[in-house]
Amino acid sequence: MACTWYVAKTKPSAEELASRDLAQQGFKTFIPMSKVERRRRDGLLVMNVRPLFVGYTFVSFDRRDPSWKKIYSTNGVMYLVGSERERENPTSVPERQMARLFSRLAEHGGIIPLDLSRPRKIAPGDLVKILFGPYRDQVSTVQEIHGSRVDVLLRFAGAQRRSRLSVDCVGIAPEALRAAVR
Repeated sequence: MACTWYVAKTKPSAEELASRDLAQQGFKTFIPMSKVERRRRDGLLVMNVRPLFVGYTFVSFDRRDPSWKKIYSTNGVMYLVGSERERENPTSVPERQMARLFSRLAEHGGIIPLDLSRPRKIAPGDLVKILFGPYRDQVSTVQEIHGSRVDVLLRFAGAQRRSRLSVDCVGIAPEALRAAVR
């Protein structure tokens, strides 16, 4: 039998539950994962791994086999995408799109990194914006890099002073700020 991929809408935070219960029923499932960087209230950046498509899981089955309808009574599953009103006709994901998704995951070791909130490489001479702390929103030039710390020139009491900050505290200044500073 030829199996095709479909997308199941899950209940909130139930992707793993739905996937596990579907697998126990003999269905092939897949939850693509992503890395997301976010800033905590204390200002530290933390990396989270979460589903790429929050609230969805992929499930593969052959529509000619009537047992696929038990998906609708699986823990965590709300419905199959494209079938909210008509349970007989879920929409399949084109093979080409699934192949691209699998390929992209393979390129990144199984977890797709989403656009992170700051650049990975900051170099001397870069114009950066302070992201938090007493100098928040001040734009400065990077002087030197010391591992996970960066030296910048900050304006304080009418003079520029060299200050060493965590690289997590700075981000590349947006183009509009760069033009205004020059």
